[in-house]
Amino acid sequence: MVELSENLKHIISYVRDNIIRAHETNKKYFDATSRDFSFNVGEKVLIRNHELSDGECNRAKKFYKKWLGPFTILKKFGDTYHVEEEDFPINMNLKRHVSDLKPFFERKTSKKLPISLRQAQFDIEPSVSICRQLRAKNKVDYRRLAGVNTYKKSNQFKNQK
Repeated sequence: MVELSENLKHIISYVRDNIIRAHETNKKYFDATSRDFSFNVGEKVLIRNHELSDGECNRAKKFYKKWLGPFTILKKFGDTYHVEEEDFPINMNLKRHVSDLKPFFERKTSKKLPISLRQAQFDIEPSVSICRQLRAKNKVDYRRLAGVNTYKKSNQFKNQK
């Protein structure tokens, strides 16, 4: 009876050590791939699209946008954020975890072309030839290049008959 209780204590301590070691390795791998983001109220973010495919409507998930938005953050509760879409007519409050959010950066594009159309010269011939150089279509005998004489082998088989 005493031996059984000692064996159980040994087994329990062994299992406890293995669980602690497994937690440490899992934490190491999780921390290596996790992003440590925090957003402030008023920032613009994109939200991950979790919409699924629908066979009845003939819609496939692989053609959907992966990120929706931009949305504006209204409130922050730990790792959870309340967001609101800017262009949506009704105030639609959405609650999302930080793992579903990504910062939104507005593109700064200029409306001007790099060169005006008046400066472009359409009548001048290009300085580089436009025609494409094609490779010659010669049939290559790879057996001859390898040094194998196919004629002698074929005659050997005829002589053996």
